[in-house]
Amino acid sequence: MGSIGYIGGNIGYLGTGALNMDYPYEHGTAHYQLWKPPGNYFTRGEAPPPYEEAIALAQAESLNTCTVSVATSTQRQYPIGIAETEASQTITANTTNLINININNGGNLTAIATGENHVVASTMTT
Repeated sequence: MGSIGYIGGNIGYLGTGALNMDYPYEHGTAHYQLWKPPGNYFTRGEAPPPYEEAIALAQAESLNTCTVSVATSTQRQYPIGIAETEASQTITANTTNLINININNGGNLTAIATGENHVVASTMTT
């Protein structure tokens, strides 16, 4: 393979010639001053609260308002005896209750209970 030799001319990235494109590594002015200028500080009433204070307020709100949901399910069997045969018919009933308890401000208690009754199966047992 042969040598390509010297290519004449100036590309302009070395910082010499008429097209001086020299990029310094450090800027002449410090830009961290633009991040939070001293004249733009918030006053205490206008600024958002510090992290610890915001977390404490959120925890206090969650302690003052609490919702508890409890789902209960019961199953009962009612045997019905028939005199003609030895077999008895068993009726199985399931009841599902959903209870919501809202506790607000540590003193007010509201309970809402809803229930659904389902007859799941009628079985014959011997």
